[in-house]
Parts: sequence; C-alpha cells; structure tokens
Amino acid sequence: MNFRDLKVVAIGAHPDDVEYGCYTVLSRCYEPVMVNLTRGEHGGEHNIREKESRATAELLNARLIQLTLEDTNINLREAATALEKIIRDESPDVVLTMTEPDLHQDHVTVAKATTIALREYEGLVLGYQTPSNIVTFQPDIYFEISNDEFLAKMQALRVHATQSNRRYLGEDALRSVSRFWATATRTEFEYVEAFKILRWVVPLSER
Repeated sequence: MNFRDLKVVAIGAHPDDVEYGCYTVLSRCYEPVMVNLTRGEHGGEHNIREKESRATAELLNARLIQLTLEDTNINLREAATALEKIIRDESPDVVLTMTEPDLHQDHVTVAKATTIALREYEGLVLGYQTPSNIVTFQPDIYFEISNDEFLAKMQALRVHATQSNRRYLGEDALRSVSRFWATATRTEFEYVEAFKILRWVVPLSER
C-alpha cells in the first residue's frame, strides 16, 4: 500500500500516542495530520507536553490539531463530536486511530469515539497498537519499516522528554515490539508497524 499520495489523519488520546503507534506510516503520506484529544496533563505540565507534540509534528511536516479534553477522563460525546467535525473538515483518505480492548480508559474512549465519528466515513480506518494493549492487540496488516525509519521514530519519541521515565518508550522496548510483529509475519522483515483493519469502505469507482 502506497501512502505517498494520500492524506492521513492519525488520532491519539495523548501527546506521544500517535508517535508510538503509527509514526512511520504517517511519515510516508503526502499530507499528515495529527490529532491529540488531550494535552496529557496527567503525565506532565500540559504546555510542555503540547510543545513536545508540536515539535514531533514538525519532524513529520504534519499539522497538529490539539484539543483540550480532560486527560484520563475524556468525555465520549465531546470526543465523538470533535472527531466528526475534524474528519468532515479534513476529508482524509486514511484514518489511523486507537482500538479496543485497551487497559487505558482514554484509549478505549478514543476508539469508541472514532467508531461513532466515522460511522458514515468512506475510506480505510486502521487501528494501531499502544503500550497498554500489547497483550490483546491482534493486527492483520503489517508495514515493513527500515532501520532508518525506526531510528526516526525513536528520535520523535525522544522529543517527549517529559515521558523519558516510561520504560515502554525506550529503544530496547520499541525494537522488541517491532521485531515481535515482524516475526509474526513469517517473512524476512526486521521491523514492522502493525495495524488492525477497523473499517474499509470501497466505492464502486475503486473496484
């Protein structure tokens, strides 16, 4: 699948979610858009966390849409309404988002809100893995990534210095996860980003 001619909107609950789950695939599209529903204030000073996210958006040449819903307590109706407007305004070819089940309540709410917001969406919706759903995540599409792309992803995650104490954001942990999914493909791939197909509506013109 070639993303070079596609507009992609990637949705996360917190700053660093998108970078963790789908940074490489997002970096391949011609018009990347990042959406953070919260400023991650439960995990650090919100102005700093937003600044970190804007810095990673610059690395991607992406536009950042920063919302201000309450961290750890995202309201489903507010999230669904906001996402519906964003999708309508942006009209993306592909949407990347969070999935259920997940052990973080905000991730679950974002997954539910995205399903509601995209109920009439014609396009591809992929769910990405998070640190809190790694045990239950069941991907069915895998994108090979190069070592250089992996290193670029790590560079983006290191920008989130407020989260440097999170073991799952360390290079060893990320390499292990990426290699695990690569092994699951039974190919020669060394690294992959893994996704689950959540919705794929194909118009007659694209058959």
